[in-house]
Amino acid sequence: MLILNEIKEKWSYFNEHSINRNIKKKIIAVDSPHPQHTKQFRVNRYDIDSNKHVNNIRYLQWVIESIPEDIVDNYFLHEIEGRFIAEAKYGETVLSLTKKLETKNAFAHTIKIKGSDKVCATAKTIWKAY
Repeated sequence: MLILNEIKEKWSYFNEHSINRNIKKKIIAVDSPHPQHTKQFRVNRYDIDSNKHVNNIRYLQWVIESIPEDIVDNYFLHEIEGRFIAEAKYGETVLSLTKKLETKNAFAHTIKIKGSDKVCATAKTIWKAY
């Protein structure tokens, strides 16, 4: 028991959960975004992983790219919640659709394959002032 107490004193730890989300809860896909909040991307080789699918971090980057510039310039990303639904593949064109929510500085996001109903990812972001 002495060794355990020494470890507790030597190494600090945080006893609360860092994520308190119901990951089973669906994030509703954006179906009618404001045209100013839509970006288009072609899936390039550097976007894909060894399985020839888009790397998950790339979806998050595409989400951030579609945020209005005044939000990115004056706020920081406080919270992001995402769901990965289907893979995008090399050569496809994806749309990053963003819609402002009723909550202040909150946005809903959808990444989908252009010309189809295939949704690859959904997300929600909340931005706070500096």
